[in-house]
Amino acid sequence: MFQKYPLSVVVMLLTFAACFSPARADESIDTLLNKLPPPQKIVRPRVQQAMQDPATKDPLVTRALAAGDAGDNGTALRLGRELAQKSPNSWFAHSFHAACALDAEQWDEARGAAQKSLSLGGNHGLVHLMLGVSEMNLGHYAAALPSLEQTNKLQATWAVGWLLASVCAEHLGRHDQSIAFAKRGTSIEQDWIYTWIQLGRAEKAAGHPQETLNAIVRAAALSPSSAGVLEAVGYSYINLNRIAQAIQPLDRAAKIDTDNYLLEGQLGYCLEMTGQPKAAVSHLRKSVSLNPNYGPGWEQLGLAYLKLGQHYDAIKAYDRATQLVPNSRHAWQNLAAEYRAVGRGADAQRALAHVGGTTASPMRIAKRK
Repeated sequence: MFQKYPLSVVVMLLTFAACFSPARADESIDTLLNKLPPPQKIVRPRVQQAMQDPATKDPLVTRALAAGDAGDNGTALRLGRELAQKSPNSWFAHSFHAACALDAEQWDEARGAAQKSLSLGGNHGLVHLMLGVSEMNLGHYAAALPSLEQTNKLQATWAVGWLLASVCAEHLGRHDQSIAFAKRGTSIEQDWIYTWIQLGRAEKAAGHPQETLNAIVRAAALSPSSAGVLEAVGYSYINLNRIAQAIQPLDRAAKIDTDNYLLEGQLGYCLEMTGQPKAAVSHLRKSVSLNPNYGPGWEQLGLAYLKLGQHYDAIKAYDRATQLVPNSRHAWQNLAAEYRAVGRGADAQRALAHVGGTTASPMRIAKRK
């Protein structure tokens, strides 16, 4: 039926747009997962063409599909409304109206149309799915979950229903349920990256770092050219203090995403921490050239130069770090040590005077400035 305009595509596009928010200042694993490639690049139609209704043959449907294909969502919605008015007793007409409203991001209208379809006997998993998606986009996760659970009862082999139910349960703080739903999705479609991403999110929300890593590694295997997934894998290894294992995915990510200062900084950090200061320098220099105000990058660059015995370069890096991160005890202490190494005792004493009241500042996954 929906050959040109599969409702599963509409549902997933709109749902992920709502559920995966833009990256915030804190560049954590969560936000990396939230900025993966858009679903439309990998989504394939999942809805069986099983609905039968005379309204499917109405010319309004054909015209609305054509408008949707052309990106004219306003016209498609207007035609969807006309279809519902023309066939007020057709559950399909109202479900089609709901799909058009979802595509036009009219969440209240989509919810009302889906509810009307259900009241007319449209007890199909797709209609429940659209109702659930409408509620999710309105931020009503508690209201959305029962609709998605009904979808899963009627269409138990649709991974998207289990995935979205997991998202809702996660938002409601039901971590065990969220994990269970996500695992069901991965068991149905093991080659669909978003089920593994959601499982990683659910495991992380539950405080399971190893399980989070396992899920993200599976996602990376399905999308080896996604810098965001590879970066998340690397950061997961860092959080588990498995620094050496973080290098390969971060290096692969850096070759894809060539202008990411945080990625370059973290890769440099891992190289420096595993006894490779010379290799670390090139990545750390690139990091601070991309963002000259990235204090942790300057501090780590100073440490790499220190280990290489390049005292004057270390002084320059640490001097910049102390300007940007004045509360870093390590930066001031190492700056003082480097001043002493080049015979600048008075400068070393002035640097040490700043140590009182400062704090240690390990790099790890730092915040964007």
